[in-house]
Amino acid sequence: RSKLSIQEDELRFYIDERTSLIELEMENKLTEVLDGLPERCRQIFKMSRFENKKNKEIAGELNISVKAVEKQITKALSTIRIELKDYLPLLIYLSTHYLK
Repeated sequence: RSKLSIQEDELRFYIDERTSLIELEMENKLTEVLDGLPERCRQIFKMSRFENKKNKEIAGELNISVKAVEKQITKALSTIRIELKDYLPLLIYLSTHYLK
């Protein structure tokens, strides 16, 4: 292999490693934010986003209104957006330069 090819491989590895570290940091931050949500809000958000349940299904399981589910999801998303706002420029940069 040529020296250039090795350098390209090293650069690709460096970028992959760095991206993985950033992803891990963001995942840890998201977990921290979710853990900080009120219990019911966190439960509803996880059912919606991680278990892919529909709002009506969540409402039925928890015996609450669909409107209450919507309100809790909105609250969770708002909190996440505020807490992760400092990561937005980094995400935009990575998505335009490295994650193609």
